Amino acid sequence: MESTLGLELLTPLDWRVLRAARLYALLDSPDAFTSSYAYESAWGEMEWQRVLDTATWIVAREAQRVIGLAKSVSEPARSSTRYVESAWVAPTHRRRGVLRALLHGLAEIDRQMGVTELMLWVLEDNQDAQRAYQVLGFESTGDRQFLPSLGQFELRLRLEISATPRC
Repeated sequence: MESTLGLELLTPLDWRVLRAARLYALLDSPDAFTSSYAYESAWGEMEWQRVLDTATWIVAREAQRVIGLAKSVSEPARSSTRYVESAWVAPTHRRRGVLRALLHGLAEIDRQMGVTELMLWVLEDNQDAQRAYQVLGFESTGDRQFLPSLGQFELRLRLEISATPRC
């Protein structure tokens, strides 16, 4: 990975940054998300600020260009657990450590809030994403869920972050 990679925690004031990156991600990888470009491109400033206010969003930048993003959201029933969602890396930067950096950044932020595990759902047919997460230390929980809107199953993965993270 080039030394110019930087991570940035977004705030509601950064809604334009998130909007641009998220819409690009939805255009680039429409089958990787449970949302769509058509749906999110219609959002205004208030929706984007609300999305930023209800989750921890982090972006990876290289030379001021956003090349990756991810978020973590709370698990209401378990305060020590957060879910990683919306992870994406620009095609030009895949397999170069950007996902690792994003997840490590989220893990550090979440650990400081008392979180001990990160969970995520990944589409069952997205083998590339499953392998990437497993290399970073995520393990299958054996849980699956059906998404009627997509007609597909997701698998739940888990990463313990109470000790030094492997990602």
